[in-house]
Amino acid sequence: MRAIVRIFRRSPTKNDAILQPYVKRELGKELSLVLDCRTRWNSLYDMLARFIQLRNPVQKAMIDLKEPVQVTEADFACVQDIVSSLEPVKLAVKALCQRDTNLITAETALHFCLIELQKQSSELAKTLASSIEDRLRERRALHAGVLQYLHCPTASSRSASAATELFSIPTNAAIKKFVHEMYTRLQRSDTEASASSAASEAASGTDGDCADNVVKLDDSADRPSSTTNQSQSQSLEKQLELAIMQSVMMKPSTLSSSSTAAEKNLASAVKAEMAVFASNGQRGRCLEAVYGYLMTIPPTSVEAERAFSAAGLLCTKLRSRLNDTTIDTLSFIRAYYQSCK
Repeated sequence: MRAIVRIFRRSPTKNDAILQPYVKRELGKELSLVLDCRTRWNSLYDMLARFIQLRNPVQKAMIDLKEPVQVTEADFACVQDIVSSLEPVKLAVKALCQRDTNLITAETALHFCLIELQKQSSELAKTLASSIEDRLRERRALHAGVLQYLHCPTASSRSASAATELFSIPTNAAIKKFVHEMYTRLQRSDTEASASSAASEAASGTDGDCADNVVKLDDSADRPSSTTNQSQSQSLEKQLELAIMQSVMMKPSTLSSSSTAAEKNLASAVKAEMAVFASNGQRGRCLEAVYGYLMTIPPTSVEAERAFSAAGLLCTKLRSRLNDTTIDTLSFIRAYYQSCK
């Protein structure tokens, strides 16, 4: 196939004068053959799909050119099997690379890909489906199963969505343990974030007071020492208030992680919310918090790779001395104009 494509890609005369008249006569418009890149499987699909589409014009052009390279019916059948096997994979990968993809849509795309491959009778499709299943079993974590459980409102829809063993939902005990641990972690992170923000605000206020006190001390160098002692006591008082605030803010996190009563109450709350969710599909406070967290997990690293690619397009050999602010601004403007399109 590559040898035939190169004949027309490297010679504009053969492509325009011999191949394209047959293409216009059959399809009503011009279409050129596509040459693939050996390291890109999706470019292989594009080349073979276009070759199948231009099968008759290519055969007629090869006869006119009297080229020794000929393709048999068995070769076309093999190419058709390759195209049929790569098409659902390409569609699934395209769905996974979208910006709004989450674990739910990712599993739906992968499930669709596996079902379409299993419907085919070729050996290539079966081998590809088996390889994808083995790889997904190695990589799929408990997060996806729990999110699938929390996303489906009723048991019937959950059983319908878990059509294969590969995307099965975990047991209730595993879900309960996961929700308990995840909600505890979320509470701890929220408490630490609020404590750090309060500490930073208090520290900024203390620095301002200390600066004011320093100015006052400089202005009152000849005043009695009682004023100096008073300012020092005020500074120590601010430091003491900051230490007390930090200890108070960190106290709930320590108690929630070490108190047995709190653990029991949380476990009973998760169990009750799971029972209510199984009956009417309403998520409680704990289940909703875990569900919102799991929905933010990106299934792939495509978005990070896009960021690196965008920076690579801006930072070239001719523009190798851009600072971080300039790169950030240019990337923002580029993303804005792309969204406007």
